[in-house]
Amino acid sequence: MSSSREQRAESRELKTKIEDRGARSRRRAFLKLFFFCFLLSAISYQLSAVFAFALDRSVVEARLTRFVKQLYGENDDVRIRFNPVTISQNEKMKIKNISFVEMPDANGAGICLLELEQNGGRTRSVQVPFKVFAKRKIFMMRNPGKQGDIIRKADISVKEIHLTGRNSEYPAAAEDITGRILKRDIAANTVITRQILEDQIALQRGDSVNIVLEGNGLLVRTKGKAVDKGRIGDTVRVKNITSGREVIGKVVSSSAVVVQF
Repeated sequence: MSSSREQRAESRELKTKIEDRGARSRRRAFLKLFFFCFLLSAISYQLSAVFAFALDRSVVEARLTRFVKQLYGENDDVRIRFNPVTISQNEKMKIKNISFVEMPDANGAGICLLELEQNGGRTRSVQVPFKVFAKRKIFMMRNPGKQGDIIRKADISVKEIHLTGRNSEYPAAAEDITGRILKRDIAANTVITRQILEDQIALQRGDSVNIVLEGNGLLVRTKGKAVDKGRIGDTVRVKNITSGREVIGKVVSSSAVVVQF
C-alpha cells in the first residue's frame, strides 16, 4: 500500500518537473521571439532613416548640380561631383538659397553655399565643396614612338573622357599634333600631352630665306641665308646676302624670318 502511494507521489513529482521544464522552454522561446522582433524593428527604423537621408541628399545634390551647370550653359557633357552633404537624419528642411563661395577654378574645384530653412524658420548655412568634370577628347599614340619621330594622323587615336579643369596640357585637336615631333621615346597607348611634343626644325643652317624688315610703318624684303637652325617662333641669326650683315629675327615659316627695326 505504501509502495503504491510512493509511486503515485513520484509520478506527480515527475509530471510537475515536466510541466515546469515545458513552461521554462516556452518562456525562453517567447523571449527569443521578442528580442528578435525588437532587433528587426530597430534595423528597419535605421534603414528607413538612412534611406530617407539618402533621398534628401540626392534631392539637394540635384539642386546643386543644376545651379553649378548654369555656368556651362546647356552643355550636357559636364558632370559635378560634391563632397557628402551633412544633413541630420531627422531634420526637416527647405532649400532657401544657393550661391557660390568660390567659383570653379582652373582645376574645376569650387564651393557652394547652401542656405537651409529649418523648423521654426531658423536658417542654417552649409558649405559644399564640388568639382567639375567636363567631357573632352584626348589623343593617344597607337604604337610606340621614338624621340624625333614625326607624328602622322594615322599614328594617333582619340578617346572621350571626363576631366577636371581646362587641362591645357592636352592638345585640343588632331591638327595640333600631326606634323610635330616627339621629344622622347614613348610606349603604345601613351596619352599625348604638349610636354612630349615639339615643332619640327623649320629652318636649317645655310637655308635660303626671305628676310622681312618691319618697323616705323615700313616693310622691306630682301634675300638672306640662315646662320642658325630654328623652329617656328625661334629667334635666329640670318645673313643679308646683299649687305653681308648678320641680323637677328624670328622664324615665321620655313622660308621667312621677320626682323624688327
